[in-house]
Parts: sequence; structure tokens; C-alpha cells
Amino acid sequence: MNPHFLFNALNAVSTLILEKRNADATQMISQICDVLRTSLASDNPSLISLSEEISVIEKYLAIEQTRIGPRLSIALCLDADVMQAQVPVKILQPLIENAVKHGVSRVPGEGRITIRGYRDRDRLRVFLRNTGGEPGTSGASETDVTGIGLSNTRQRLNTLYGSDFTLSLYWPRDGGCQVSLDLPYRRTVHEGSALCEC
Repeated sequence: MNPHFLFNALNAVSTLILEKRNADATQMISQICDVLRTSLASDNPSLISLSEEISVIEKYLAIEQTRIGPRLSIALCLDADVMQAQVPVKILQPLIENAVKHGVSRVPGEGRITIRGYRDRDRLRVFLRNTGGEPGTSGASETDVTGIGLSNTRQRLNTLYGSDFTLSLYWPRDGGCQVSLDLPYRRTVHEGSALCEC
């Protein structure tokens, strides 16, 4: 987890207290504790269900929504059969952090993060898209992902899957950035249900 996230979150709590929004500050502290608890747990498995991963991401994004305000909107569109797909724990965290930091936080108006996921035969495909981003990158693509968070993510994927994965970035012509993640589809034991807010 990016230390800047914790710094920004605690600054946001401080602001809420100064604004005498004590209930909001208490709720945000609870959300920070939930995210940190999952990050610091020593008995975390290396693989979890996508459903569990999304649960942590939703807590993280709830903190960012409190910090950034209503201009951050989130859409989740995940098919039922991918909710119990195995994914590396916290594999989406640096991708979401980048979407907020390099995308949504840089646009003056509404910023949107969309997470889509579906099964394609024996593959799990997950797409994260955000509005905003660096100007002048429209239409570009990058498969050799750089940056510390993304580099660490690629290294973790390589350790678990060898060459049997794809992690790529694309800057659509209509703006924003899209990250594509392609992994082998492996199912956990429990049944999942679709999550669609698109």
C-alpha cells in the first residue's frame, strides 16, 4: 500500500475533525483500520477470491470518496462466475491507487473508476478504467508496464504464473487510462454472485 494513501487519509480525517464532522471522521478511521487490517495480517493467503479482493478495494475507495468527495464515482460490473475466481491478494490495490492518483485526482470535475470482469473460457479478464490522466497520451498503449507499484505487481504475477499472464495499459482516445489483466481462471470453492453497478 502506498504510504501517500495513509498520509492523505489521515489528513482527510484531520480536516473532518476541524470541520466538526465527527461522525464522518469516525467512519473514515474505521475504514482506514479495515484496510490496514487486511494489509498487515500475517496469515493472509497468497490467493483469494476476486470477491474478497473487491471487498477490500471497496473499503479503500470509500476512504478516497470521503477524501475526494462526491466527484469520485465507482462502477463495478463483474460476472457471477468471476467473483470466486482466484486472484493474488491485493493485486488490484496498486492499480486502483494509480487510477485515483494519476487519473481521478487530476481532473477538476467528476472522476470515474470502472472495474469490469468476466471469464473467457479458461481465462479471467479484468479491466480497470479511470477518467483523467496525463495529457497527450491518448491512443497510446504500453505492455511493458513501468512504475514501482506496477513493476511490483508484474513481478508478483510473474512469480505466481510465469509467463501465463498479461498486464497492460492503454490510453483510449476519449481520455483516461485502462489497465487490462489476464490470468488463468481458477475457481475457489464458494459460489459467487454477479456485482454490476455499470
